[in-house]
Amino acid sequence: MLYYLRQVPLLAMTVTTLLLAACQDNALIRYPQSIDRADLGTLALPNEPAPLPPFHGSGLTQLPPPAAVEQTMGTYDFVVPPTVTQVKRTTNDFEQYSLYMGRPAPTDTPFLVITVGPRVQLESQQPETKLAAENVRRYSLNGLIATEWTGHTTDHRLPFCEILAAHGSTGDQLAAVAVARNDEQRKAALDILASITWRPLK
Repeated sequence: MLYYLRQVPLLAMTVTTLLLAACQDNALIRYPQSIDRADLGTLALPNEPAPLPPFHGSGLTQLPPPAAVEQTMGTYDFVVPPTVTQVKRTTNDFEQYSLYMGRPAPTDTPFLVITVGPRVQLESQQPETKLAAENVRRYSLNGLIATEWTGHTTDHRLPFCEILAAHGSTGDQLAAVAVARNDEQRKAALDILASITWRPLK
């Protein structure tokens, strides 16, 4: 037993020596090491473009025209409540729908006019217009690209809203202008405008 007790200091010294040696081996972590890298030089290697294949001309002096893009024919739809009367007018240039609340009298004016054609006219953008636009915005109306003008009549009595909508694959545009004289007309006009869609013809 006494022999083993005498060996304890010797064992402690051995462990201490090993720990110091291990700490010295960690010098690879504490100090930067040199890394062998290939010497690539500083001059860029020439990179010649690949030779073009031989061209045999066919007498053409310009590129051929691009392939024709198939145009999808379609029509605009909107939902009219049963309390609204619509009067349709058709010319060679456009189709126009005038909408009235109930049965119109000869002196009544429509609260909403919708015009469809390749070159529709915007009432608020005409020189002699009675509509004064105050705000304009662009947005997507059921997949259609729409621009909307809002404001009042020039006498500041009635609010109006005018929309120009177009579908990307047809030349026809839709213009709709609503002038609300009361809350009933305003609600009906907004519901009809929100229902405008475009559908392709089969």
